[in-house]
Amino acid sequence: MFVRTQEGDKIINLNNVTNVHFGRIIDNGKQKYILYFDNFSVGVFKKQEDVEKILMILERKIGESCSAQIVDGDGDEPPKIIYYTDRVFKIPGEDEIA
Repeated sequence: MFVRTQEGDKIINLNNVTNVHFGRIIDNGKQKYILYFDNFSVGVFKKQEDVEKILMILERKIGESCSAQIVDGDGDEPPKIIYYTDRVFKIPGEDEIA
């Protein structure tokens, strides 16, 4: 499965992703959260809950198309995404998150 970044400028093959994480930044006095697949920023969100929603949506999309899941890391291990299909999921913008 592939993921198109929120900006639409990059497509990432999830088969090659080994680390899914998010970081927090301050932009113009406002806190924002950036979702990363490895070292690639795939989306920027106002709330941590939005990042978690995106990961749940992605997991559901993977599940709808094949037998796959996001596996939580144990201890110091990051979450891993296993088994994908050739499909593209676009990271939604802030206004598209329900």
